[in-house]
Amino acid sequence: MKTKHFKLLGCAALSIMCAMVSHAQSVSSTPVGYVTYTVNANSDLKLGIPMEQTSSFTGSVSSITSGTIDAGVAVGDLTSSSHYIKLTSGALSGQWYQVTGATGNTITVAEDLAAAGVANSDTFQVTPFWTMDSLLASGGGVPGSPDIFNATALVLTFDPSAIGTNLSTSASYLYYTGSLAPEGWYDSSALTPAGTVVINPDTFIQIRNTTSASVDIVVSGTVPSSGVSLPVVSRSSQQQDNLVYNPYPTSVTLGTSNLYESGAVAGSPDIFNPTDLVLVYPSNQSGLNSATSASYLYYTGSLAPEGWYDSSALSPAGDIAIEEGAPIIIRKAAGSDSTTTWSSDLPYTL
Repeated sequence: MKTKHFKLLGCAALSIMCAMVSHAQSVSSTPVGYVTYTVNANSDLKLGIPMEQTSSFTGSVSSITSGTIDAGVAVGDLTSSSHYIKLTSGALSGQWYQVTGATGNTITVAEDLAAAGVANSDTFQVTPFWTMDSLLASGGGVPGSPDIFNATALVLTFDPSAIGTNLSTSASYLYYTGSLAPEGWYDSSALTPAGTVVINPDTFIQIRNTTSASVDIVVSGTVPSSGVSLPVVSRSSQQQDNLVYNPYPTSVTLGTSNLYESGAVAGSPDIFNPTDLVLVYPSNQSGLNSATSASYLYYTGSLAPEGWYDSSALSPAGDIAIEEGAPIIIRKAAGSDSTTTWSSDLPYTL
């Protein structure tokens, strides 16, 4: 079976620009490129989306009242399709919020951004969400299903608010190529059109290929030009899995990931009794419902140097790579009902 692979967009600006010149339609101030994933035959592949759509508006906060930002200039149409605003500087840099309204110079979200820490002069971008149609246009390489009642392949999604560990998928979609209804994406249970279904940027997706041949999925878009933050939840009553992913189109190591430094992963003073764990999937995911293949902890005790360790072998693991878009699970120990963020600086220079 063919191994999953990635088309790497280099960390250095020159490497990124070379990739864009070769493979993108145009070169702009925001670099563009692609990442390729291979889904093995009769297998699932979990993957995050490390590329963004082109932003519809970028600006800075002229003034803010509760959840409404005044950008000081006209913001344009940000509501005919689903958009989110991502802060690119300030206290909430890297965090995103769904746009609920936009008119004149103002953009509104449901949350109280002023209370959360957004301030005048903070910069932001407003970007369309990926949808099934925009991410995987005309199927996007996912095998089509001529029988709408018997899917050849599926795209499965997860609910980031699900509680507990070993979380199941929450919805699934097929690309229909038959004649009973128009060709396109459909909810595999309700059999309703699903092309405009939004893909939540906080978590990864899963592609299930039940054919006898591997398929390539190409994700193209703009390279994130500012840091990305992903929420990480813990609960007082039980362990909690957070299904996150490397949000950049280049690999990072555990040592450079900022998982511990950002507070997303709590340190373990007892190397034999981990507090939080980071679980990873095999680089070549084969078979259905593939399990994680290794887990890692950040050790803060005195029996060995502080740092990342394999939780089974107890060997140093700071150099373990998290590939571009690679899914991981942050398993938080029971302790408190709280949310932190996994925030990190760009692992490349633009």
